[in-house]
Parts: sequence; structure tokens; C-alpha cells
Amino acid sequence: MERQQAVDLLCYNAEDTAERYNATNTFKLNKMIYIGKGAVLWSVKARKMMTVIDDTCGQHDTLAGCCSIEIDKVRYDVTNTQSCQANFEPELKKYGMGEKDIAANINF
Repeated sequence: MERQQAVDLLCYNAEDTAERYNATNTFKLNKMIYIGKGAVLWSVKARKMMTVIDDTCGQHDTLAGCCSIEIDKVRYDVTNTQSCQANFEPELKKYGMGEKDIAANINF
């Protein structure tokens, strides 16, 4: 599909993976729902994790979350997709993390 693609980003503190990106703190502290140039990504401990230094699209959402086989079945009635969640899980496993560790993501 053209114009329907996104890069899903998960963000964790490398020294303490329990500290991760928090959408609600990011909304409150940036005083906006969408993420764009200059926005700071905030953690669950209300600490700065990253700053968006440039942006050629304008705004990015952190509301929709990542796709999964289950949500693709409900939304599109398909079950044969390689979902973002399915992509995240083997990568997280490398760091001793799993499905329960998939936090809110940003759709760039």
C-alpha cells in the first residue's frame, strides 16, 4: 500500500529497560498530542530520552500503537501479515525482554 507505511519506534533506557518511552508524559510535557520537530520523548520516570531534531513529515502519532496479527485480523480481516509486534518480539528477546515489554511506540 502506498502512503500507508510507518516506522514503529520503541525506546528504552539501555541501562534499565524498565524505564521506557511514555506517551502520556510526552503529551503532557510537550503540551501536544503529535510528535514533530523539537518534541522531546519522555520516559515513565519523566526523564528526557530523545529529542526530534528534524522532521520532513510534520507530525507523528503515538496513539495508534503497533500492528499485530490480532489487530490486523479485526481491522483488515487478514491473518498472514508480518506485524510490527511480531518484528519487535525477537529483537526484544535479545535483551531478555518479551511481549509484556512492548510499550507504547511512536509511528514515524
